[in-house]
Amino acid sequence: MTMGQKPRICYTCNMSIKSKSGNIKIVIIVAIILLALVAFMVNKFILPRLVNTAVNKSVDAATEQLQSTDFSTAKTQQISENITTDGAIVVLSTNSGIVSFNSSAPSNTIIGTAQYFGNKPTIATEVKTDDATRQQANFLRINSQNDQPEKYDLHVPTNKPLGFIINIGAGIVNLNLSDSLTENILTNIGAGKIVITFSDKTSVETELNAGTGTIELSIPKNIGKNIVFSQGVPTNLELGADFIKTSSGFQSANYSTAEFKADITIAQGVGGFTINTIE
Repeated sequence: MTMGQKPRICYTCNMSIKSKSGNIKIVIIVAIILLALVAFMVNKFILPRLVNTAVNKSVDAATEQLQSTDFSTAKTQQISENITTDGAIVVLSTNSGIVSFNSSAPSNTIIGTAQYFGNKPTIATEVKTDDATRQQANFLRINSQNDQPEKYDLHVPTNKPLGFIINIGAGIVNLNLSDSLTENILTNIGAGKIVITFSDKTSVETELNAGTGTIELSIPKNIGKNIVFSQGVPTNLELGADFIKTSSGFQSANYSTAEFKADITIAQGVGGFTINTIE
């Protein structure tokens, strides 16, 4: 360029620079979107799986240790209650241990044992009106504040309507109620494992509250099932072709037509959930 000449402006160069700048912005925006998507996927799908897997392993290890507790040196208390009304409700509260129920007792009777290392559990019985049914019922209340693990092994009859309220800080709750007329179950557990086998002979309302732990339910095929997760449906949970997903959980395809129904509400912090359909 000589003196007096006007400088030439390279319009194509400017356009190229602007184009490159625009491309860089697009790349940055796409990268941000991809990072946000990855973060969402990790938080929504991968992280919950990892957390649940870790929790399940910890629960399995803790329950195995609890089951290996040597109760041979524990004190034993006999439990016996005659049902004199149209039904019975068992209320059991303990800090830690193993709670097992099965439906193998003689008619009109609840029997079993409590094994403990500390103070003797308090056992009280009374006849009063059940708030849910407004009918007279036998109440069996078992309460313990011992810090050491305990073991409860109870047997209930098959000829009387039953209800269960179980509160346990940490441990295992195993309810095999397959032959019973259980109508109500409320279980609160801080940490541990809940295993329930339901009956095919009656409808049942169930509420399960678990802070950290696993829940495993076995429900007969003929029972209509409605499962509500009050704290949100677990990520990626699928219950098979027999279930229809709802806004708050799952419902079996036969729910509306089934003679007997299981209405189950679950409040679970972290941990695994399994449901088995049995004949």
